[in-house]
Amino acid sequence: MKRNKHIFRPANMMYTSAGHISMFTNKLILMLITLAMFVSLSVMTYAAEVSLDASVVPEKGTVGQPLTYTITISGIDPASLKITLPEKRVVYPDKKNDKKIDEKNRKKDSAGDEKSSEEFVPLYIINNALRDESEVDGIKKINIKIHLSYYRTGTYALPEVKIAGSDGVTIGYKIPEVVIEELNKEGTLEDIEPPVSLSGNYTRVIWIILALLLAAAAGILLYRYIKKRRKTILP
Repeated sequence: MKRNKHIFRPANMMYTSAGHISMFTNKLILMLITLAMFVSLSVMTYAAEVSLDASVVPEKGTVGQPLTYTITISGIDPASLKITLPEKRVVYPDKKNDKKIDEKNRKKDSAGDEKSSEEFVPLYIINNALRDESEVDGIKKINIKIHLSYYRTGTYALPEVKIAGSDGVTIGYKIPEVVIEELNKEGTLEDIEPPVSLSGNYTRVIWIILALLLAAAAGILLYRYIKKRRKTILP
């Protein structure tokens, strides 16, 4: 019987070691799950506190119409962000991506004519970009406003504003789009305004003429009075 105990002892030791490994693995998995939940909650809390919204007014406009592109960042210290505002500039479309211009230029080149004047029309013009900071109920906000105008029809994504954290990592956001249409898409003729009517202005003209005549008469009388007085004073 003693020999039998000695024979089965190594097997018991193997089962015990396997049990310890299994318990350690379970604890490790539990710790990883807890850590993942903690990180997820932290990210959700940060996302709830920090928000970045971008919009454009109006979302649908015409060629040359002024647009206001607004970006609002809240729930974060402004000093921890690096924001690069766009400069005042004129932006032309990429010739490679503008199929209309390329097609017209090819036709012009084949005919030996000059290039299309459409090539010189800008895509958009940035007039100015402003940034201000405010605090409402203890929540800090950064407001960015960009005033620009588009001069080509189509649907365009607005220019991206570079926003980075203190670590230099770029913070992305959903860039709004704008639809630009022609000023007079249907080509209808507008009504011509009638000429300005001069009726009713005669009274004012008469009063002005009378005032000028009175001023002239007063000037003549004053001149004669001064001239006569000089003659009486002289010996």
